Amino acid sequence: MIAKKKERRAPKSPERVRRVGHITATVILAVLILINMAVIFQFSSASREESGELSEGITRKVVVTLYRDFEDLPAGEQSLVMQKAHRYIRKAAHFSEFTLLGFLSACLLLYISGAFRRIKLWLTLTAPTVFTLLYAISDEVHQIFSDRGPRVTDVLIDFSGAVCGILLIHGLVWLFAHGKRERPSRRGKRSPKRREHHA
Repeated sequence: MIAKKKERRAPKSPERVRRVGHITATVILAVLILINMAVIFQFSSASREESGELSEGITRKVVVTLYRDFEDLPAGEQSLVMQKAHRYIRKAAHFSEFTLLGFLSACLLLYISGAFRRIKLWLTLTAPTVFTLLYAISDEVHQIFSDRGPRVTDVLIDFSGAVCGILLIHGLVWLFAHGKRERPSRRGKRSPKRREHHA
């Protein structure tokens, strides 16, 4: 019997490999955004008592870690420290979870804009801003159904965090792009000196 030669598969073109990589990265970013939204939704689904117990437990761990003499304080002073810290930590949690949402949302659109060139640059700034604002509002409305009233201040805190995340990724992208532009120009300036030296 004549052995059949195995047909060799044609090597994948660099363009196809690049496209698969872009699609994979886009899907990963989209999944991370959905996970972030699900976490926010889960926290908002907790009742007032459940949310209070969770945040108080986290607050106590943070206070005990940062304030070494906390356990030696009188009960009254401990209560005051806990009340102040509890308020700031809750607001910081709101701020940080929406900072991440704004960062990831803008990152996704910036990546699509750079990889596929199907989104205009100005949309990578305005679209995540509108999206995170609407989600912040819906998050507060959602809390009505979990016995927690909506607060305008929480919407502002959430939205402020989202805007910080959006501006952060845009700033990082700008710095990266600006750095790449400067490198060739510096090399170009050094090249005449090298030529004179060799001459």
